[in-house]
Amino acid sequence: MEPRDSTRFSHLLVPLGVVSVTPRAITALTAREVDLLELLDRHRAGDWGEAAGGYETLNNTSLRDGGKVVSIYPVGGRPRLIVTTEIQASTRIALVEEP
Repeated sequence: MEPRDSTRFSHLLVPLGVVSVTPRAITALTAREVDLLELLDRHRAGDWGEAAGGYETLNNTSLRDGGKVVSIYPVGGRPRLIVTTEIQASTRIALVEEP
């Protein structure tokens, strides 16, 4: 991942609430030296990662009306991390189960 640049994230769309991270996600982040705060900054700014195409309409509706916002980020290949936020509630980070 690119180094953090606070100017890239000056317009934050997604309020995180209480953030929880699953043990498997922590293991993946640690093993691949991924910056969790970078992922959260991207998610908050509306960079949905690999979820951009499939979840864009759902995410935009959720931002407007409340609901779930989804981002998916690769962390050195597979599996990927999925970040979900229930608007006005909480954020969860977990590994995506690969088929």
